[in-house]
Amino acid sequence: MLFLLALIFTFLFPTTVYFNIKNEINYKKNSFNIISSIFFTNLTKTINDELEKSTGIIVPNPSDTILNALKEVGSLGGYSIIRNRELFNYTYNNNKIILKTLFLPSIIKDTMRKLNINTDYIVTSLNKNIILSNIRFEFNLHNKHLISNNIIRIKDRYFYIRFNNSTYSTYPIYVLFDMNIDLFNYIFKSALQWSIIIFIIFGITYIINKNHYLKIQKNIEDFSKEVETFGIQILKGKNLNYSLTKTNIKEIDNIGIMIDKVFKNNIDYINKNKKLTQDIINLLGNISEFRDEITGNHIIRVGKVAKILAKSIFKNDTIIENYYYAAQMHDIGKIGIPDSILLKSGKLNDKEFEIMKKHAKIGYNILKKIDDDFFDLAAKIALYHHEKFNGMGYPKGLKGEDIPIEGRIIAICDVFDALISERPYKKAFSFEDALKIIKTGSGTHFDPKIVSIFLKNIEEIRIIYTKEK
Repeated sequence: MLFLLALIFTFLFPTTVYFNIKNEINYKKNSFNIISSIFFTNLTKTINDELEKSTGIIVPNPSDTILNALKEVGSLGGYSIIRNRELFNYTYNNNKIILKTLFLPSIIKDTMRKLNINTDYIVTSLNKNIILSNIRFEFNLHNKHLISNNIIRIKDRYFYIRFNNSTYSTYPIYVLFDMNIDLFNYIFKSALQWSIIIFIIFGITYIINKNHYLKIQKNIEDFSKEVETFGIQILKGKNLNYSLTKTNIKEIDNIGIMIDKVFKNNIDYINKNKKLTQDIINLLGNISEFRDEITGNHIIRVGKVAKILAKSIFKNDTIIENYYYAAQMHDIGKIGIPDSILLKSGKLNDKEFEIMKKHAKIGYNILKKIDDDFFDLAAKIALYHHEKFNGMGYPKGLKGEDIPIEGRIIAICDVFDALISERPYKKAFSFEDALKIIKTGSGTHFDPKIVSIFLKNIEEIRIIYTKEK
C-alpha cells in the first residue's frame, strides 16, 4: 500500500509543481506587462513635462549623427540619448538645434514611488548601462541574454524585461522587474500538499475494518494503476476521454475527484496547445494555396494520404500524426514565387520554370529555422517532394533511395492529388486514370516500394476523394 501511495506521489507531484510554477510565471508576466506600460507612460509624461520646463542651449556645431537622427524622427519629440544616467534631448527650434538635459535617477525614482512599485527593479539605457536600481548586489547586464520570452537571469534571480517602445516616446529605456520566483517554495508547498493527501489516504485505509482490507486494498491498487496509466496516456495526448473506476470508498473516491480535476486541467492544456498548433500548421499550409488559387482542400487531402502511407511504413504514432500536418506545408515556399509565374494559366517557359523550382528551397529555408523534430520533417518534405526516383527531379537531382523517404512519400501524394484536381491550366483526371499514371511512373518518377504501399491502401485513399464529391 505504501508503495502505491508513493507511486501516486511520484507521478503527480512533478506535474503539480510544473503547473503551479507555469501559472505563477504567466500571472507575473501579465502583471508586469501592465505595470511596465503604466510605468513607461508616466515616466514619458514626466520627462516631457520636465523638458518643457527646462531651458536648453543652442548646439552650434551638431554632429552628423545628431542631424541624421533628427531627420529620421521628424516631429516625434526630438532625438534622445542617455549617457552617465543623464538624458540628452535634441530638438529643432527656429532652424536651430536645442539641447536639454535631465538627470534621470530622481525622475525614475519618483515615478516608481508614485506607482507604489515594491518589487526589486533595474532601469537601464539602450546600451544596458544602469540608470537606477534598488538591488544591492554587484551585477553586469552586458553579457546577459534572454532565457525565455522577456525573461532574463541575473545570478540566481529572474527578471522580466521590457523596452520603452511606445510610438509616442523617444526615450530609449529598459525596465527589469524581479519576478521573485522561489523554486524551493513551490516544491515545498506542493510536497506539503501531497504529503497531507497521502497521509489522509493512509489514515483512512488503516482504520478500515480488517474484514474488508483485502478487497479495499485491491480496489485501491486498481485505482492507482488507472491513475498511473491514464496520467501517462494524457501526457502523451492519448485517451483524453478516460473514466476513473469507482472504488466505493468515499474518501478514496473524493481523492479521485481531485485527481480527475488535475487530469482535466492537463487535458485542457494539451487540447488548447494542440488546437493552436493545428491552426498554425493549417495557416502555414494554406499560405501558398491562397496565392495560386488552389483550394485549401488540396493540402488537407495530401496530408490525409500521407498519413495513410506513413501508417504502413512507421510504427511510431507521433511520426504518423506528424506526417499528416507536415505534408500540408509542402508548398509553403510558393509564397516566394512571383504572381506572374505562380498564377500563369499556360505552360511555363524554361526561365519561368527555373524560378518556380526555387519554391522547394524557399520552403525548406522557412521551416528549418524552427529547431523541432516536427518542423525538421516539414522542412525535408518541402525540399525533397519534387525529387524523382530516376534522378531527374529537383532541387538536388537525387536518385533512388538517396532521396529521403519524406520526399519519396509526399511526391506520390502531391502528384496524385494534382492529377485528379482541376487547375487553371488543365482539367481533372479521373481517379482511375490518375492511378494508371502513378503506376506508369513507378521506378522513374516514384519509388516502386512506395507505389506498392500506395496501391495496397488504394481503397482507403479512394474514400478520401469519394467523401468530397
